[in-house]
Formats: sequence, C-alpha cells, structure tokens
Amino acid sequence: PISKGELAIFEKGEILNHPTMHSIQVSETEHMNCSGDIIYTSHHCDANALMVPTPEGCSLVALRDIGAGELVSFDYDTTEWDMS
Repeated sequence: PISKGELAIFEKGEILNHPTMHSIQVSETEHMNCSGDIIYTSHHCDANALMVPTPEGCSLVALRDIGAGELVSFDYDTTEWDMS
C-alpha cells in the first residue's frame, strides 16, 4: 500500500527534444524518456497519483491511499503541452 502524499515512483531518464511513447514533457521543449517502473502506470481521468517533474527526474506522488495490487495512474493531460 501507498499512503496519500507518499512517493509512489521516482524516475530519472534521458532528456530528448521530442516526445516518445514513454516520455513525459518536463519543459516547453524537453521530454524525459522513461524506461523504468513508470512505464507500467496508466492514464486515468480520476488518477490516484500526480506526476511532479523536476530537474532531478519525475516523481509520482499519491493523491489518495493506493491499495496493494492497485494500479498507479496519473492524468496524461497534466504532463503534456500538446496531446496528439
């Protein structure tokens, strides 16, 4: 289980100037390519975690308690300036 406010996943990845299937936009022109546990999360409009990009990497922080076996999700619209 993960408690509300607790770090669920942290990842640091290669910074690219274009999006990929597993990237997260971290600035207007930069995307962090993810390859660890964060790629196993999913999109949900009523997400249970919030993506917090920083220069050190990206953190998924629980917005509510997440039960054992429950999939960690975040709203993709919160990490992309332009969704294709």
